[in-house]
Amino acid sequence: MFGQQSKQSVEFAAVLQLLERHRRRFYHTRKFTLNRLFRKNLAGAYSDLPVLTPANTSVSMETRLKLEWAPMANMARTTAYDSPGPIIVFRFRDTERLLDGNNRCRYWLQTQDQGSHEAVVLTIKG
Repeated sequence: MFGQQSKQSVEFAAVLQLLERHRRRFYHTRKFTLNRLFRKNLAGAYSDLPVLTPANTSVSMETRLKLEWAPMANMARTTAYDSPGPIIVFRFRDTERLLDGNNRCRYWLQTQDQGSHEAVVLTIKG
């Protein structure tokens, strides 16, 4: 009835679901929220940012030591607490940045947590 979705599309949809709590307005779509966070993260770094879609964004899972992920945190804020679930990282051109998981990464730095953690990694073409 709806046709088959590729595995990539399903994974992309799962990423959108993980970002649900970052929607600022009830009328913001999940895709809008993903792209807002992406643009915010790279503000001023590039003038030609793509709109993220399943066609230009591959999704994978990666596990690293928490202290390897932690330096990506935005240290301008001080809130820090651990929580379950993967963090979300994106790779674009020569940049690897944290899209979601700042509180966890700050917590891991503060506690010097030696464990490992999984991340959803978005690799963006372009």
